[in-house]
Amino acid sequence: MIAKLAVETRHLKHIIVHSGSYGLQSYYPSKVDPSLVITALSQEMLVQEAALVANRLANVYLDSSTIIGLPHYKTQLLFHNNNRSALGSDWPYCMKAPYGPILAGEKVLRNFLSEEEISGIHERALHFLETPVSQLFEEYGQIVNEFAGRGEEFIQIIERSRKRKKNLDKN
Repeated sequence: MIAKLAVETRHLKHIIVHSGSYGLQSYYPSKVDPSLVITALSQEMLVQEAALVANRLANVYLDSSTIIGLPHYKTQLLFHNNNRSALGSDWPYCMKAPYGPILAGEKVLRNFLSEEEISGIHERALHFLETPVSQLFEEYGQIVNEFAGRGEEFIQIIERSRKRKKNLDKN
């Protein structure tokens, strides 16, 4: 739905709160309970869809909401191979205001990101918020990055395929 709105209202910026998933029962259960497994799967799919949209459209960004821990899928999806996520939340009342959830998120991310990388997350988010939409489209184009989140091997295969096609078209 956000992707549709973002394409139809290109003059506006869109932030997908909680990265599309409010996290209720989003952890995979330790025992097999079909309803909990389905809930966890659907929550993860929502975050995957939100990350895809933010990686592709220049006027869409994600807020992380609360980053709970390294093993949680949201941490990986938002901060590994994704440069369109902000450490932010609409949930500041649960910790010392005004920056409780952001500082807690930084603490989790320090387990696998450097201080420079964490600063980059903040800088990119500020850039998104402060930059006019028209400039964002100039910087990123209609599609931000068609290869975001894809492995290096896949990207190399695509590039080789494009070169072969270009050579065939010449001949």
